[in-house]
Amino acid sequence: MSEQLRLTKELGGAGVVGEMLGRLKSIGAFLLLAFSVKARFLLIFVIPVAAAIVYYVFVASDIYVSSASYLVRGVNSHRVGGLGSLLNTIGISRTADDTSAIEQFVVSRDAIREVDKRLNLRTMYGRRDIDFLSRLPHFWQTDSFEAFYDGMQSYVSVTQDQTTGISKLTVRAFRAADAKAVADVLLRQAEQMVNQMNGRAQEDSIGVAKREVQDSRRAVLDAEAALTEFRKQELMVDPVSYSAVLLQTIAGLMKEKSSVQSQVSTVASLSPSSPSLSSLNSQAKALDDKINDVRAKLAGGNDSLSGKLAAFDQLALDAKLAEQRYGSALVSLQNAQLEAQRQQVYLEEVVAPGLPDLPIEPESLRGIATIAFVGFATFSMLWILAVGAKDHAQ
Repeated sequence: MSEQLRLTKELGGAGVVGEMLGRLKSIGAFLLLAFSVKARFLLIFVIPVAAAIVYYVFVASDIYVSSASYLVRGVNSHRVGGLGSLLNTIGISRTADDTSAIEQFVVSRDAIREVDKRLNLRTMYGRRDIDFLSRLPHFWQTDSFEAFYDGMQSYVSVTQDQTTGISKLTVRAFRAADAKAVADVLLRQAEQMVNQMNGRAQEDSIGVAKREVQDSRRAVLDAEAALTEFRKQELMVDPVSYSAVLLQTIAGLMKEKSSVQSQVSTVASLSPSSPSLSSLNSQAKALDDKINDVRAKLAGGNDSLSGKLAAFDQLALDAKLAEQRYGSALVSLQNAQLEAQRQQVYLEEVVAPGLPDLPIEPESLRGIATIAFVGFATFSMLWILAVGAKDHAQ
Protein backbone atom coordinates (compact mmCIF):
# COMPACT_ATOMS: atom_id res chain seq x y z
CA MET A 1 0.00 0.00 0.00
CA SER A 2 2.79 2.42 0.89
CA GLU A 3 4.51 1.76 -2.45
CA GLN A 4 1.29 2.39 -4.32
CA LEU A 5 0.73 5.59 -2.37
CA ARG A 6 4.26 6.76 -3.18
CA LEU A 7 3.78 6.06 -6.86
CA THR A 8 0.44 7.90 -6.80
CA LYS A 9 2.06 10.97 -5.24
CA GLU A 10 4.90 10.91 -7.73
CA LEU A 11 2.50 10.61 -10.64
CA GLY A 12 0.36 13.39 -9.19
CA GLY A 13 3.40 15.66 -8.77
CA ALA A 14 4.55 14.86 -12.26
CA GLY A 15 1.06 15.67 -13.53
CA VAL A 16 1.14 19.10 -11.84
CA VAL A 17 4.56 19.88 -13.27
CA GLY A 18 3.40 18.72 -16.68
CA GLU A 19 0.33 20.91 -16.45
CA MET A 20 2.44 23.95 -15.56
CA LEU A 21 4.82 23.29 -18.42
CA GLY A 22 1.86 22.92 -20.72
CA ARG A 23 0.50 26.28 -19.66
CA LEU A 24 3.87 27.93 -20.15
CA LYS A 25 4.11 26.40 -23.60
CA SER A 26 0.64 27.73 -24.34
CA ILE A 27 1.75 31.19 -23.26
CA GLY A 28 4.84 30.87 -25.40
CA ALA A 29 2.73 29.75 -28.31
CA PHE A 30 0.41 32.71 -27.84
CA LEU A 31 3.34 35.15 -27.74
CA LEU A 32 4.84 33.49 -30.76
CA LEU A 33 1.63 33.87 -32.72
CA ALA A 34 0.53 37.27 -31.40
CA PHE A 35 3.88 39.08 -31.42
CA SER A 36 7.05 38.95 -33.39
CA VAL A 37 10.42 38.42 -31.74
CA LYS A 38 11.20 42.12 -31.86
CA ALA A 39 7.82 42.99 -30.40
CA ARG A 40 8.28 40.50 -27.60
CA PHE A 41 11.79 41.80 -26.88
CA LEU A 42 10.48 45.35 -26.88
CA LEU A 43 7.58 44.48 -24.59
CA ILE A 44 9.45 42.31 -22.09
CA PHE A 45 12.93 43.87 -22.02
CA VAL A 46 13.24 47.28 -23.66
CA ILE A 47 10.16 49.02 -22.25
CA PRO A 48 10.68 47.89 -18.60
CA VAL A 49 14.37 48.84 -18.71
CA ALA A 50 13.57 52.22 -20.27
CA ALA A 51 10.90 52.83 -17.65
CA ALA A 52 13.38 51.89 -14.89
CA ILE A 53 15.96 54.29 -16.32
CA VAL A 54 13.44 57.12 -16.47
CA TYR A 55 12.23 56.41 -12.93
CA TYR A 56 15.63 56.04 -11.25
CA VAL A 57 17.29 58.90 -13.09
CA PHE A 58 14.54 61.51 -13.35
CA VAL A 59 11.73 60.56 -10.95
CA ALA A 60 12.99 58.66 -7.92
CA SER A 61 13.49 60.77 -4.81
CA ASP A 62 16.79 60.72 -2.95
CA ILE A 63 16.72 58.68 0.27
CA TYR A 64 18.94 59.42 3.26
CA VAL A 65 19.81 56.58 5.64
CA SER A 66 20.55 57.04 9.34
CA SER A 67 21.80 54.02 11.29
CA ALA A 68 22.24 53.36 14.99
CA SER A 69 23.54 50.34 16.91
CA TYR A 70 22.52 49.25 20.39
CA LEU A 71 22.99 46.32 22.72
CA VAL A 72 20.39 44.93 25.11
CA ARG A 73 22.20 43.47 28.08
CA GLY A 74 21.53 42.32 31.61
CA VAL A 75 23.60 41.53 34.69
CA ASN A 76 23.66 37.75 35.15
CA SER A 77 25.96 34.77 35.26
CA HIS A 78 25.22 33.04 31.94
CA ARG A 79 28.19 32.14 29.78
CA VAL A 80 28.11 33.04 26.13
CA GLY A 81 30.63 33.15 23.31
CA GLY A 82 32.15 35.90 21.24
CA LEU A 83 31.57 39.40 22.53
CA GLY A 84 29.22 37.94 25.14
CA SER A 85 32.14 36.15 26.84
CA LEU A 86 34.06 39.43 26.99
CA LEU A 87 31.11 41.21 28.54
CA ASN A 88 30.61 38.32 30.95
CA THR A 89 34.07 38.93 32.42
CA ILE A 90 32.74 42.17 33.89
CA GLY A 91 29.45 40.60 34.98
CA ILE A 92 27.39 41.67 32.00
CA SER A 93 25.79 39.62 29.22
CA ARG A 94 22.88 40.08 26.85
CA THR A 95 19.52 38.37 26.96
CA ALA A 96 18.23 37.09 23.65
CA ASP A 97 14.57 37.17 24.64
CA ASP A 98 14.72 40.83 25.68
CA THR A 99 16.60 41.73 22.52
CA SER A 100 13.93 40.11 20.36
CA ALA A 101 11.20 41.89 22.32
CA ILE A 102 12.85 45.28 21.74
CA GLU A 103 13.31 44.54 18.04
CA GLN A 104 9.64 43.66 17.69
CA PHE A 105 8.63 46.81 19.55
CA VAL A 106 10.76 49.18 17.44
CA VAL A 107 8.92 48.18 14.25
CA SER A 108 5.53 47.73 15.95
CA ARG A 109 2.40 49.76 15.45
CA ASP A 110 2.70 51.31 18.91
CA ALA A 111 6.20 52.62 18.20
CA ILE A 112 5.26 54.01 14.76
CA ARG A 113 2.12 55.59 16.21
CA GLU A 114 4.12 57.28 18.99
CA VAL A 115 6.74 58.59 16.55
CA ASP A 116 3.93 59.86 14.33
CA LYS A 117 2.52 61.82 17.28
CA ARG A 118 5.88 63.41 18.01
CA LEU A 119 7.23 64.04 14.51
CA ASN A 120 4.15 63.85 12.26
CA LEU A 121 5.42 60.99 10.12
CA ARG A 122 2.47 61.24 7.75
CA THR A 123 3.61 64.69 6.67
CA MET A 124 7.27 63.67 6.68
CA TYR A 125 6.73 60.72 4.32
CA GLY A 126 3.80 62.13 2.40
CA ARG A 127 5.23 65.37 0.99
CA ARG A 128 4.24 66.21 -2.56
CA ASP A 129 7.89 66.52 -3.64
CA ILE A 130 8.39 62.78 -2.98
CA ASP A 131 7.97 60.58 -6.04
CA PHE A 132 4.63 58.82 -6.42
CA LEU A 133 6.03 55.32 -5.85
CA SER A 134 7.83 56.21 -2.61
CA ARG A 135 5.25 58.58 -1.11
CA LEU A 136 3.14 57.24 1.79
CA PRO A 137 0.51 56.05 1.71
CA HIS A 138 1.03 54.50 -1.70
CA PHE A 139 -1.36 55.63 -4.40
CA TRP A 140 -2.98 52.20 -4.53
CA GLN A 141 -3.67 52.20 -0.76
CA THR A 142 -6.26 53.92 1.37
CA ASP A 143 -5.34 56.81 3.65
CA SER A 144 -5.45 54.73 6.84
CA PHE A 145 -2.99 54.04 9.61
CA GLU A 146 -2.70 50.39 8.62
CA ALA A 147 -1.72 51.35 5.07
CA PHE A 148 0.75 53.92 6.41
CA TYR A 149 2.21 51.38 8.88
CA ASP A 150 2.56 48.83 6.09
CA GLY A 151 4.48 51.36 4.01
CA MET A 152 6.75 52.33 6.93
CA GLN A 153 8.08 48.77 7.06
CA SER A 154 10.14 49.69 4.01
CA TYR A 155 11.71 52.66 5.79
CA VAL A 156 12.36 51.30 9.30
CA SER A 157 14.19 48.03 9.92
CA VAL A 158 16.12 46.31 12.71
CA THR A 159 18.70 43.59 12.20
CA GLN A 160 20.72 41.70 14.79
CA ASP A 161 24.20 40.24 14.66
CA GLN A 162 23.81 36.82 16.25
CA THR A 163 27.52 36.65 17.10
CA THR A 164 27.87 39.92 18.99
CA GLY A 165 24.25 40.47 19.93
CA ILE A 166 24.40 44.05 18.63
CA SER A 167 21.23 45.25 16.91
CA LYS A 168 21.29 47.78 14.09
CA LEU A 169 18.44 50.22 13.58
CA THR A 170 18.17 51.63 10.06
CA VAL A 171 15.85 54.51 9.18
CA ARG A 172 15.30 55.75 5.62
CA ALA A 173 13.83 59.16 4.93
CA PHE A 174 13.77 61.76 2.19
CA ARG A 175 15.59 64.34 4.26
CA ALA A 176 18.73 63.82 6.32
CA ALA A 177 17.34 65.53 9.42
CA ASP A 178 14.15 63.47 9.21
CA ALA A 179 16.06 60.19 9.14
CA LYS A 180 18.11 61.14 12.21
CA ALA A 181 15.06 62.45 14.09
CA VAL A 182 13.07 59.24 13.53
CA ALA A 183 16.04 57.11 14.63
CA ASP A 184 16.50 59.21 17.78
CA VAL A 185 12.85 58.92 18.79
CA LEU A 186 12.75 55.19 18.10
CA LEU A 187 15.80 54.66 20.33
CA ARG A 188 14.21 56.70 23.12
CA GLN A 189 11.06 54.63 22.72
CA ALA A 190 13.14 51.46 22.99
CA GLU A 191 14.74 52.74 26.21
CA GLN A 192 11.31 53.49 27.66
CA MET A 193 10.20 50.00 26.73
CA VAL A 194 13.22 48.56 28.56
CA ASN A 195 12.35 50.64 31.63
CA GLN A 196 8.78 49.36 31.52
CA MET A 197 10.03 45.78 31.29
CA ASN A 198 12.27 46.39 34.30
CA GLY A 199 9.39 47.94 36.22
CA ARG A 200 7.13 44.98 35.55
CA ALA A 201 9.89 42.55 36.54
CA GLN A 202 10.50 44.43 39.79
CA GLU A 203 6.80 44.55 40.57
CA ASP A 204 6.50 40.81 40.01
CA SER A 205 9.56 39.87 42.09
CA ILE A 206 9.48 42.54 44.82
CA GLY A 207 5.74 43.13 45.11
CA VAL A 208 5.06 39.80 46.85
CA ALA A 209 7.97 40.35 49.27
CA LYS A 210 6.75 43.87 50.11
CA ARG A 211 3.23 42.62 50.82
CA GLU A 212 4.66 39.91 53.09
CA VAL A 213 6.65 42.55 54.99
CA GLN A 214 3.52 44.65 55.45
CA ASP A 215 1.46 41.67 56.62
CA SER A 216 4.13 40.49 59.07
CA ARG A 217 4.57 44.02 60.43
CA ARG A 218 0.85 44.26 61.11
CA ALA A 219 1.05 40.88 62.86
CA VAL A 220 3.85 42.20 65.12
CA LEU A 221 1.84 45.31 65.97
CA ASP A 222 -1.24 43.22 66.74
CA ALA A 223 0.76 40.87 68.99
CA GLU A 224 2.32 43.80 70.87
CA ALA A 225 -1.10 45.41 71.28
CA ALA A 226 -2.49 42.16 72.72
CA LEU A 227 0.38 42.00 75.26
CA THR A 228 -0.18 45.63 76.25
CA GLU A 229 -3.90 45.01 76.76
CA PHE A 230 -3.13 41.94 78.90
CA ARG A 231 -0.77 43.95 81.16
CA LYS A 232 -3.39 46.67 81.59
CA GLN A 233 -6.09 44.19 82.58
CA GLU A 234 -3.91 42.12 84.92
CA LEU A 235 -1.97 45.11 86.34
CA MET A 236 1.38 43.38 85.91
CA VAL A 237 4.15 43.84 83.41
CA ASP A 238 5.62 40.34 83.46
CA PRO A 239 3.80 37.42 85.12
CA VAL A 240 6.94 35.33 84.84
CA SER A 241 8.93 37.74 87.00
CA TYR A 242 6.02 38.06 89.38
CA SER A 243 5.78 34.27 89.75
CA ALA A 244 9.49 34.17 90.56
CA VAL A 245 8.90 36.73 93.31
CA LEU A 246 6.07 34.58 94.73
CA LEU A 247 8.27 31.50 94.65
CA GLN A 248 10.98 33.39 96.54
CA THR A 249 8.36 34.52 99.05
CA ILE A 250 7.21 30.95 99.59
CA ALA A 251 10.79 29.81 100.02
CA GLY A 252 11.42 32.54 102.64
CA LEU A 253 8.23 31.69 104.55
CA MET A 254 9.03 27.99 104.51
CA LYS A 255 12.54 28.73 105.81
CA GLU A 256 11.08 30.88 108.59
CA LYS A 257 8.50 28.18 109.39
CA SER A 258 11.26 25.58 109.60
CA SER A 259 13.13 27.78 112.09
CA VAL A 260 9.98 28.22 114.19
CA GLN A 261 9.27 24.49 114.15
CA SER A 262 12.82 23.83 115.28
CA GLN A 263 12.28 26.21 118.23
CA VAL A 264 9.00 24.47 119.06
CA SER A 265 10.74 21.10 119.15
CA THR A 266 13.53 22.45 121.36
CA VAL A 267 11.18 24.14 123.82
CA ALA A 268 8.86 21.13 123.95
CA SER A 269 11.73 18.80 124.79
CA LEU A 270 13.32 21.04 127.44
CA SER A 271 10.30 22.73 129.02
CA PRO A 272 6.93 21.33 127.91
CA SER A 273 5.06 23.69 130.25
CA SER A 274 6.81 26.81 128.99
CA PRO A 275 4.37 29.65 128.15
CA SER A 276 6.41 30.47 125.02
CA LEU A 277 5.46 27.17 123.40
CA SER A 278 1.92 28.39 122.67
CA SER A 279 3.27 31.55 121.07
CA LEU A 280 5.64 29.56 118.88
CA ASN A 281 2.81 27.25 117.72
CA SER A 282 0.67 30.27 116.84
CA GLN A 283 3.57 31.73 114.90
CA ALA A 284 4.06 28.45 112.97
CA LYS A 285 0.33 28.32 112.14
CA ALA A 286 0.42 31.91 110.85
CA LEU A 287 3.35 31.04 108.62
CA ASP A 288 1.39 28.07 107.24
CA ASP A 289 -1.54 30.35 106.43
CA LYS A 290 0.74 32.81 104.63
CA ILE A 291 2.34 30.01 102.64
CA ASN A 292 -1.07 28.67 101.61
CA ASP A 293 -2.21 32.15 100.59
CA VAL A 294 0.84 32.69 98.40
CA ARG A 295 0.47 29.22 96.88
CA ALA A 296 -3.19 29.98 96.12
CA LYS A 297 -2.13 33.13 94.26
CA LEU A 298 0.42 31.14 92.35
CA ALA A 299 -1.55 28.01 91.45
CA GLY A 300 -5.02 28.23 92.90
CA GLY A 301 -8.28 28.76 90.98
CA ASN A 302 -9.07 30.40 87.65
CA ASP A 303 -7.74 33.75 88.84
CA SER A 304 -4.42 32.28 89.94
CA LEU A 305 -1.13 33.33 88.45
CA SER A 306 -0.66 29.99 86.67
CA GLY A 307 -3.68 30.64 84.39
CA LYS A 308 -2.52 34.18 83.71
CA LEU A 309 0.97 32.92 83.09
CA ALA A 310 -0.33 30.46 80.46
CA ALA A 311 -2.20 33.25 78.67
CA PHE A 312 0.85 35.51 78.87
CA ASP A 313 3.12 32.77 77.50
CA GLN A 314 0.77 32.29 74.55
CA LEU A 315 0.73 36.02 73.81
CA ALA A 316 4.50 36.23 74.19
CA LEU A 317 4.95 33.26 71.85
CA ASP A 318 2.68 34.89 69.26
CA ALA A 319 4.72 38.08 69.50
CA LYS A 320 7.99 36.20 69.13
CA LEU A 321 6.75 34.27 66.10
CA ALA A 322 5.46 37.49 64.55
CA GLU A 323 8.84 39.14 65.06
CA GLN A 324 10.60 36.15 63.49
CA ARG A 325 8.21 36.26 60.55
CA TYR A 326 8.82 39.98 60.18
CA GLY A 327 12.60 39.49 60.22
CA SER A 328 12.35 36.70 57.66
CA ALA A 329 10.16 38.89 55.44
CA LEU A 330 12.73 41.70 55.59
CA VAL A 331 15.48 39.28 54.55
CA SER A 332 13.29 37.97 51.72
CA LEU A 333 12.61 41.53 50.54
CA GLN A 334 16.30 42.32 50.52
CA ASN A 335 17.06 39.15 48.56
CA ALA A 336 14.25 39.95 46.10
CA GLN A 337 15.67 43.44 45.57
CA LEU A 338 19.14 42.06 44.93
CA GLU A 339 17.74 39.47 42.53
CA ALA A 340 15.72 42.13 40.73
CA GLN A 341 18.87 44.20 40.30
CA ARG A 342 20.65 41.20 38.81
CA GLN A 343 17.76 40.74 36.39
CA GLN A 344 17.77 44.35 35.21
CA VAL A 345 17.96 44.85 31.45
CA TYR A 346 19.75 47.81 29.92
CA LEU A 347 19.81 49.27 26.43
CA GLU A 348 23.35 50.38 25.68
CA GLU A 349 23.70 52.72 22.72
CA VAL A 350 26.78 51.51 20.83
CA VAL A 351 26.54 53.90 17.85
CA ALA A 352 24.32 56.99 18.01
CA PRO A 353 22.12 57.89 15.02
CA GLY A 354 24.14 59.93 12.57
CA LEU A 355 23.13 62.78 10.32
CA PRO A 356 23.71 61.57 6.73
CA ASP A 357 25.30 64.14 4.43
CA LEU A 358 24.58 62.31 1.15
CA PRO A 359 21.69 60.18 -0.09
CA ILE A 360 22.74 56.57 -0.68
CA GLU A 361 19.44 55.28 -2.00
CA PRO A 362 17.90 54.40 -4.33
CA GLU A 363 20.73 52.39 -5.84
CA SER A 364 19.91 53.27 -9.44
CA LEU A 365 22.43 51.05 -11.19
CA ARG A 366 21.46 48.01 -9.15
CA GLY A 367 17.75 48.60 -9.75
CA ILE A 368 18.18 49.06 -13.49
CA ALA A 369 20.48 46.04 -13.72
CA THR A 370 18.02 43.90 -11.78
CA ILE A 371 15.10 44.83 -14.03
CA ALA A 372 17.24 44.27 -17.11
CA PHE A 373 18.33 40.84 -15.90
CA VAL A 374 14.80 39.75 -14.99
CA GLY A 375 13.41 41.07 -18.28
CA PHE A 376 16.07 39.38 -20.38
CA ALA A 377 15.70 36.11 -18.46
CA THR A 378 11.93 36.22 -18.90
CA PHE A 379 12.26 36.97 -22.62
CA SER A 380 14.75 34.14 -23.09
CA MET A 381 12.59 31.62 -21.21
CA LEU A 382 9.43 32.53 -23.11
CA TRP A 383 11.31 32.50 -26.40
CA ILE A 384 12.59 28.98 -25.69
CA LEU A 385 9.10 27.82 -24.71
CA ALA A 386 7.57 29.42 -27.77
CA VAL A 387 10.11 27.75 -30.03
CA GLY A 388 9.48 24.45 -28.33
CA ALA A 389 5.73 24.87 -28.75
CA LYS A 390 6.26 25.63 -32.46
CA ASP A 391 8.37 22.53 -32.94
CA HIS A 392 5.83 20.42 -31.10
CA ALA A 393 3.01 21.76 -33.27
CA GLN A 394 4.94 20.87 -36.43
